[in-house]
Amino acid sequence: MKKSIISFLPLLLLSVNLVAQDSIYVHKTDGSVVGFSMSAVDTMISTTSEQKLLLSYPENELKSITFPSQISESEVNLDKNDKPQSFNLLKSISFNKLNNADVAADFYFLADNSSDLTVVLPTVSDFSALASSIVTTGSYVYLNGKLWAENNKMDFSKENNTIKVVAFNGDVRMYNLIVKNSGLPILKIQVPNDAQVGSDWSEFAIMNLASSSFSNVKIKGKGSHYKSGLKNSYNLKFEDKTALLDIVKNKRWMLIANDADKTLMRSALAYNISSKYLGFDWIPNCKPVEFVLNGQYLGSYFLTEQVRVCNGRIENGYVLSIEDSADEGDDSFVASASGKLFVMKDPETGFAGAGLVRSQTIINQFESVLFGSSFQDAGSGYRSLCDINSFVDWFLINEIAKNEEAFFSDTYLTITEQDILKMGPVSDMEKAFGISDSGTDGFVSKTTPWMSRLFEDPEFAALVKSRFAKIYAAKSDILNWIDTEAAMLQLSAAGNDVVWNSANNVEASNASYQEEVKRLKTWLEGRLNWLNEELQ
Repeated sequence: MKKSIISFLPLLLLSVNLVAQDSIYVHKTDGSVVGFSMSAVDTMISTTSEQKLLLSYPENELKSITFPSQISESEVNLDKNDKPQSFNLLKSISFNKLNNADVAADFYFLADNSSDLTVVLPTVSDFSALASSIVTTGSYVYLNGKLWAENNKMDFSKENNTIKVVAFNGDVRMYNLIVKNSGLPILKIQVPNDAQVGSDWSEFAIMNLASSSFSNVKIKGKGSHYKSGLKNSYNLKFEDKTALLDIVKNKRWMLIANDADKTLMRSALAYNISSKYLGFDWIPNCKPVEFVLNGQYLGSYFLTEQVRVCNGRIENGYVLSIEDSADEGDDSFVASASGKLFVMKDPETGFAGAGLVRSQTIINQFESVLFGSSFQDAGSGYRSLCDINSFVDWFLINEIAKNEEAFFSDTYLTITEQDILKMGPVSDMEKAFGISDSGTDGFVSKTTPWMSRLFEDPEFAALVKSRFAKIYAAKSDILNWIDTEAAMLQLSAAGNDVVWNSANNVEASNASYQEEVKRLKTWLEGRLNWLNEELQ
């Protein structure tokens, strides 16, 4: 027995996106007619223009197929009591960029058999005239009492919109639809000639953020990730110092993708713990935004201060980072004792510049003393060459986050004008805090060259213990902060998920946003409990 694929176009072309019936009649080659209920149909695949039925029936006996007639539009009674059935189901609703200038991406939402549906269009502020595509098993669709038509502009601005799907026989099923944006600021950048953004700075682009407009900004991909086709981070550079979203003026900024983090908050969590409970001189400010590049919505991002030497950030000296490799053109050196690669971040020094030479000398001197026999001596030991408190703070935030990149890459440190070495500021930690389902136990930085040596100093170990005790006492406040942040980011996460469908995070589960937030909280609480036992 073969399966016949039966395709037909809608009988009525007004607002009907498909024909739905409760029965099907098979006219056989011998002249007889057999009636089936639609439950006998193996598969029904519906689109806005046709419906395909897969029916198990002998092909050699099949002559034609007919359906009972449907009610006319004039016979529809929207005041009928709600009567759900197979042929008044809402399957999906979508809003595409082509027919909606402010949508900036194609958004598709499944109804999932729920009578309540919330649609998040992150970049839209006016919902009074939106074109939509609705897929149902019904014959007619009405939005707020008005007959819906494919891609006609309709008003979705009510606090609670009503969709009524009418079956072929007049049965009505009602759905509640809420359409909203995330409430976050929208950051739009338009590069001249829609040029693709890569590893080089673009020409001056036009940028709009909230109610402000700028015409002196350049953008480039951050690192090499832009080549992957996944969700990218970006660097921004203004010609003049510029304040964004009430953050102190500067020329350099970053757009952090949080591409691996479905909660969108792990970096912000690291910044929050560091600023509230640790003593770093400066922690980058970050604000969530919806990002649109060249008219295309790219998802939920964090607008973040870039680590720079300037007023309001790192006030003086040099910024370096420990990396696993250097990019082309980077000024860098390898420390003599640890073998670690240090890259000059700011200011630029040149390969033979005095700043590079000075930084290398200070790092090598520090390691020489640290790994020497008299490293704890008063006045001449390692403490005379560094800010020990910054080392304690750096150790704690990286261990709390279980940041496996600590002391391997993106590890910032500064050298002051007085040649004192400080750890920090904190780096992005979107891939930390248990994102890869790593357990809550085990140290990640304690066995690295500098830290393993520092823990041989009782004073350093005592400082770690006492400072962590204060953080542990604030455990409930930290977990409550996650809930507050999740409430702010939840709608943005929904829009982001439509665009990226979590494709960037190959290690994440298919859990909902709420489930991922719960998993983060559970992991962090377990991590803090483990550290409390180990450090006490």
